[in-house]
Amino acid sequence: SSWEGMRGGSVNDAAGGASCRAKRRGCTARTARESCMSMKFDDPLKMRALEAAFIRAKSGDAAVRDSLSETVFAADSDLVSAETRRRLELHAAAPSAADLVLVRTKAIDEVVSAWLSETTTVGADRDFKRYAQIVLIGCGLDMRHYRLLSEKDKNVVVFEVDHRDVLDARLDGLIARGCEPPCLIEPVSCDAGQQNDLLDALLWRGYRIDLPTIFIAESILSYFNKAQLDALFSSLARLAADGSRIIADILDPATAAGDQHLPVLAALGDVVASMNGEALVWHHIESVSLDGLASKFGKSLPAVGALMTAEFDYSAIDVSDVSSTSSSE
Repeated sequence: SSWEGMRGGSVNDAAGGASCRAKRRGCTARTARESCMSMKFDDPLKMRALEAAFIRAKSGDAAVRDSLSETVFAADSDLVSAETRRRLELHAAAPSAADLVLVRTKAIDEVVSAWLSETTTVGADRDFKRYAQIVLIGCGLDMRHYRLLSEKDKNVVVFEVDHRDVLDARLDGLIARGCEPPCLIEPVSCDAGQQNDLLDALLWRGYRIDLPTIFIAESILSYFNKAQLDALFSSLARLAADGSRIIADILDPATAAGDQHLPVLAALGDVVASMNGEALVWHHIESVSLDGLASKFGKSLPAVGALMTAEFDYSAIDVSDVSSTSSSE
């Protein structure tokens, strides 16, 4: 089953009852609690993922709510410690913190929904879907595929990329909630900022280099240094099929300078430089300010950063330029 795949087996079928999966997995409320509590919440990047999930769970906005976040952060839940909950409540109360998460979530959801519609619909029959892939880079507790996908999207495969403890917590929380996957889901345990780690891990989990793919990097690229960005985009350059897309939010280092727990390392220009560091494969690179998007969703934000999208097109490379560069070296 899909859930068994989270433990290293193959993902063959999204069908079947959650209760049966829970029995085979041996999952109980206790194991769900142990998995969540075992996550290294002192890791700043993982804490940031928790903060986003906490805000989505408490927002009351049906457009961004998800079952996993509601389970983890329910008033009677003991899946996170009291200290962690207090820290999350303090962060959510900070100026613009909640609005930033909600604006970012809705804007990315819109892009993903539009891409799925363009990529997977064939002809006039909108019930027939081509195969496509979604890769969540640093998925944390992100559940957007549960919000956005339906029974018509069974041919979409979602790769959830993160560290093993995060993936374990996701699995046990979802089983405890009884959530049914909307499509095939493959867990990918790796460090996306290490050279070839994402490349090897995705291929091992059945990623297909011939299928259109959208890579979603929410609240992660700004915290990568140059070496990590270079490693990530080196992997993506070897994974993406022509027509694939990437969407990511990039914070402005100047406006995030006060964040002592998780300093912003990369600006938009740094990310773009790494994207095409080896070859000019990412095209139509566009960015929209997050504060500009905020008004669209009835929110208000200071100038905190931008949402970036780009399209992969290997066929647009000028081979003669690449050859001359190689020979000159």
